[in-house]
Amino acid sequence: MTEIDAVRQWWLAEASGDHDRLVSATDVRSIVAGRARAARNHAVRRLWKELVAYTIPFAFSLALLTTPHSRRLLGAAIILAVYAAYAGLIWYNAAALHRIPLEGSLHESVRRMVVVLGRWMTAYLVLYVATLAGAGLAAVVLLSQHGGGAFSWAFGVAWVFVVWWSYVAGRAYVRREFGDQHDDLVQALRELEEL
Repeated sequence: MTEIDAVRQWWLAEASGDHDRLVSATDVRSIVAGRARAARNHAVRRLWKELVAYTIPFAFSLALLTTPHSRRLLGAAIILAVYAAYAGLIWYNAAALHRIPLEGSLHESVRRMVVVLGRWMTAYLVLYVATLAGAGLAAVVLLSQHGGGAFSWAFGVAWVFVVWWSYVAGRAYVRREFGDQHDDLVQALRELEEL
């Protein structure tokens, strides 16, 4: 039984006149604010861990490609641009979540957290799929320029499957990593609306 379920039972008992009032609306708001704060903090910590997880492989790839050769430098620039997009997305949404105050209108704060976290989940998935689609397109172009012929087209068709898989796997990943916090915030919002 969650804290909010216990509060509901107390309120039902109060409505029937069986017990004295055990909890106030302020207490319920305090419980919901605590849950919202915990969900927000967990999501922000997870976003920063995500940034670290991307930094290491991107830095390693960049180090391998920064030799004085024009194509390698172009590859390094592309990798840096992709990393900058991921880092910017993570940083922006972590900061947006962290800036939402839980003072004042708790309902509005929790609603904003739901929107920001939902927006982050969607944007991450779009960027993830676009990155893989772009990598596949670049590989097909490079293969066809270097006489890949039928192999380059077969690779392109296979890459369509990879992009579809990246959407399915990316959705599952985002749901697994951030879904609990999103669901907890949505539940907190519903509970606030019931007050």
